[in-house]
Amino acid sequence: MRQRARSREDKESRREAILEAAREVWATSSFDELTMADVARRVQLAKGTLYLYFPTKETLLLALLESALERCLTEIEHRFSAGDAPDTPDEAALAITAPLLADEPLTRLLAILGTVLEHNVPQARIRQFKAWLLRRLERTGPCLERRLPFLGRGGGVRLLVRLHALVAGLAQVARPAPAVARVLASPGFEPFRIDFDSELHAMLAAILRGESAPVSTRPLSRVDRSRVDRRR
Repeated sequence: MRQRARSREDKESRREAILEAAREVWATSSFDELTMADVARRVQLAKGTLYLYFPTKETLLLALLESALERCLTEIEHRFSAGDAPDTPDEAALAITAPLLADEPLTRLLAILGTVLEHNVPQARIRQFKAWLLRRLERTGPCLERRLPFLGRGGGVRLLVRLHALVAGLAQVARPAPAVARVLASPGFEPFRIDFDSELHAMLAAILRGESAPVSTRPLSRVDRSRVDRRR
């Protein structure tokens, strides 16, 4: 077992080592399969020491998600800041989804963020995560808006939030439980067999092609809702 980290630098180094170990374990396991004991063994720490850094499995994976999102959003910014940056809906959809789809463990974390990872986590930690995520999206969003002016001011952030919703929803259909996958492999169930990568790109491109006005960030008012109801 490793010695106790004492300095601030040692503690930060230990934290990064834990995240790297968690990344390796998460790459080949599901949420239910991953255990804190597995991560502790991978990083050669006592399990009690691991809990000093991350008190729950959800807290650990939430930190892992932050790290992966940072890399993904940085790559998206780079793609939209380059000289040959995309400026059509289809090109933009590819530039946005490519770094996301290149990191399958990240898409699995995004898929369970609201249903699993934000549970069993202190409220203060959730607030910290949401504040970080908002700042991060507000940095990436304008990069999209400069190349895709039809998004409108604030539309870049809204598009990224919608992208997360697409990932979470699509993952439930395209990545079924093993028993469900075996059923869907039978003849006659072809319509339920969804390829996550191609569908995510196609859905995002469809959203972008349909944007001809700034993306509204306000909720429907009572008047808006009454208009919708009358159309039904």
